[in-house]
Order: sequence, then C-alpha cells, then structure tokens
Amino acid sequence: MKKKMLLYFSVALILIYLTGCGVNSSNANGEDLNFRIDSAKSQEQDSETVLNNKDNTEPNKTLITGSETSPAKEHAVPQMTEEDKITPTPEPTPAFTVTPAPISDEEEIIIVAISAGETHAAAIDNKGVLYTWGGNQYGQLGDGTTTDRSVPKPVPGITNAKSVVCGFRSTFVLCEDGLVYSFGDKGFIGRDYGENTLPVAIKELTDIIEIDSNSYDNIALKSDGTVYDWGWNSHEEIHDIPKKVKEVKDIVSVAVGNGYYLAVDKNGEVWVWGRNDIDIINIGSLQPYCRYPEKARNIHNVKSVCGTGSGIIGLHYDGNVTRWGKSDGSEVIFSSKDVMSVHAGNAHFLAVKKDGTVYSWGINKHGELGSRTLEEHLRTPDN
Repeated sequence: MKKKMLLYFSVALILIYLTGCGVNSSNANGEDLNFRIDSAKSQEQDSETVLNNKDNTEPNKTLITGSETSPAKEHAVPQMTEEDKITPTPEPTPAFTVTPAPISDEEEIIIVAISAGETHAAAIDNKGVLYTWGGNQYGQLGDGTTTDRSVPKPVPGITNAKSVVCGFRSTFVLCEDGLVYSFGDKGFIGRDYGENTLPVAIKELTDIIEIDSNSYDNIALKSDGTVYDWGWNSHEEIHDIPKKVKEVKDIVSVAVGNGYYLAVDKNGEVWVWGRNDIDIINIGSLQPYCRYPEKARNIHNVKSVCGTGSGIIGLHYDGNVTRWGKSDGSEVIFSSKDVMSVHAGNAHFLAVKKDGTVYSWGINKHGELGSRTLEEHLRTPDN
C-alpha cells in the first residue's frame, strides 16, 4: 500500500513537472501537450509493472522506492532562442470600415391622391411617389410584371407624380413636368410603343394640367386650354392615340362620364360629346352618339363637372351642386354653398365640403356609400 502511494505521488510530481515545462516545448518543438500527458500515463503504467515484477532493473527500482530512492536525474529546462520565439502576427488593417446605418422609426407616408380601376388602385404620396396594388393581368400596376399584388408598392421611375387616374385596365399618371405616363392594357394606354407593363410617357401629351379616365375613355387638358381625347367613344371616331379636339378652346376643367366626355370652358359653359343614351348628355337629342362637341343645355356658372350613368353633376362657383340629364331638366341636389369637390360612380355620388366632411348618396348595393350598411340612400343631402 505504501508503495502504491509513493507511486501515485511520484507520478503526480512528474505530471506537474511536465505540465510546467511541456507547454513551452510544445510551442518550440511542435509537440503536443496531450502527447506529453499520455507519455506520463505510460510511465505510470510502467511503474506499476516494476512493483509487481521482481526482475525489474535497478535504475527503475531506485526511481520509485522510498528508502532506497536515489536523487532523480535532473531534467534541463529547455531554453528558447531568438529564432524559437513566436512573434504575434498583427491584426490586418481593414481596407475600409462599415458604419451601420442608424435605425430609425418607419417614415410616415401621407397620401394626397387616389384612384381605382376595375380591379386595381393607385395612390400618390406627398413626395410625388406613385403606389399601385390589386389586379395586374394587363400590367396596370406598372411594375414590369403581370402578377397581382395586394400590397401597395412604388412604381419604378415615377418620383414627381401630381395626379393619377385608373381606367378599366390601365393607369395614367400626370407628373409635375406636364408629362403623362401610362401602363396597362395595350389598346387603351394612349400609345403603341414601349413596354406596356412599365411607365412610358405619351408623346402627344405635353404641358398637361389635368387628366381623367373612365373605363375605356380618356381625356387630357393642356395649359393652353386645348383638349385631347382617346378611347371607344372619342370624338370623330374611335382612336387609341390622343387626338386634339379642335372644336373646343379655353377649357379650364375636363372629365369623362359613362361613355361620354365633358369640358368646362372659362365662361362656365359645358361642352359634351360621346355616347348619348336617352339624352344623358343634355343636348336635346336622342341620337345615340354625339361625335363632335356640343354645348349642353341650361348649364351655366359651372366650375367643374363629373359624369355618371344617369347624367351630369356640376359644381358651381357658389358651391351649389346641380344634376342634369335624361331630358328631365336640372335639379339642385346640394345647396350648402361650401362644397369643394364632387365625384360620381355609375349610380352613386360623393361631395366633399371645405371643412373636410364627406356626403354620399345613391345606389348602395356593394356598400359604395361608406355608410356601414347596404341600405340605399336615394335622397340628396338636401332632402
């Protein structure tokens, strides 16, 4: 038992010694510390063999016995030369440094204009960026694809948008420089060149101040008061490229109704042409089409107009709103005198007052009145 204790004590001393000097030797000579420890374990096994074997040699015996132990042979501590010293490699200096961009709160997007077509919509923010979303079978989103998208995304290349109108399957955007860009259904975007799924300027339209679109009919107003139209019910004959309407001048506002065109001149008179079901454009005739502009009857002092499926809605300079059409004369439908703008669908109407309040009336089959019900409100705001 004593011999075993001496053996373990001796092995521990050896391990301590090897651990102390073996690390440097490993660095200098390329040996591994684990190899030295394994060597020590091997020596321990050899020492146990010496205890159990009477024929062991004297040198091994003197190394492990207590009373007969002779001084162990001293091991020289290896000395490192200058060549053996390891000089730390400096960290390489980067060719450039990257400074992470500061994380800021998501920027608020303020929408200033919006429009909707058959299955798609478009909006403009206060920085002139155009966003689109919805159906895209004909490229009407302007993103270079025909893939539908439910999330609004900026349209590439448009950064100074002023107003936007959506046709049935097309989109037209008026920019601050007076140019009009279009994309969508090839036969109705006002051009026969360029990629139809990306914004391309319409060559015939320059210095434009107002545009409108309804289904397959489109109109544009230049700053000099001249008017251009294109579409199924355009003047003279059907044409897909914008064409000047020579019969009208000094126009200050334009709009497209349900298959017909409207233009307001500087005197507050309204000029009309296009489809004329049951005298919908109020010219005193039942002819189905009016191919050249005519002055609408009994419409005066009008600031702007919009067309519906049942007639013309006009906003007067005094703020009143009047309806004309279908040979039944005129009717004042809103006499608040502070209406700022009027808008119409096929059979429903909207009026925006100067204080920002919105009034709606008409057919409500699909909830188009925004009243949270499907109940119709056929009475005008004054009734």
